Amino acid sequence: MTHDMVETRFRRHRWEPSERNERPEHLDVAINAWRQALPLAAAGSTTQSGRANRLGRLLAARYAHTGDVRDLDEAIAALNLSCASTNDLATRYDRLRRLGDALLERYEQAAQPDHLDYAISALSEACRHSAKPSIGVPEDERVDCVRSLTAALTARYAVQGDPADLDAAIGALGQLRSDFGAQQAQPPGEVG
Repeated sequence: MTHDMVETRFRRHRWEPSERNERPEHLDVAINAWRQALPLAAAGSTTQSGRANRLGRLLAARYAHTGDVRDLDEAIAALNLSCASTNDLATRYDRLRRLGDALLERYEQAAQPDHLDYAISALSEACRHSAKPSIGVPEDERVDCVRSLTAALTARYAVQGDPADLDAAIGALGQLRSDFGAQQAQPPGEVG
């Protein structure tokens, strides 16, 4: 896996239209406002989690524009905080996925094994949640999540040489193939 592969995937991540199309100077104003709002929320509350998510997404969008690693580091911290206080599995999936992709991008910048390990942990949980039909993750997003996880697992295999990482990557791809094969085999109108 090359840096360009991860960078392209991270930078094309689906940000909100307002995030994706904003100029960095407009993002600056929004980021500063969310930085000020975050400490005003009660620790461990869903309000804090929501504000941290918004701040992390804005910082990640600005990083995608500017490439400033400080924004990526702050985005990771905020996205990590956003995962702490959410019980809704669809929301948790989305936040874990964003956190995992940001950590994978950060690993490509600094080659810190901790970033890779944490990315694998976040993406593994996101993939488990995405497989639950009740969450309603679209197929293309689920495929992207599994791609991110397999990229992280194969990157760790390249560094550590543990065959369990390759087995886990193959298992994730096999499960995805099996799930999509089962969905295509169902007659129209039936829910599995």
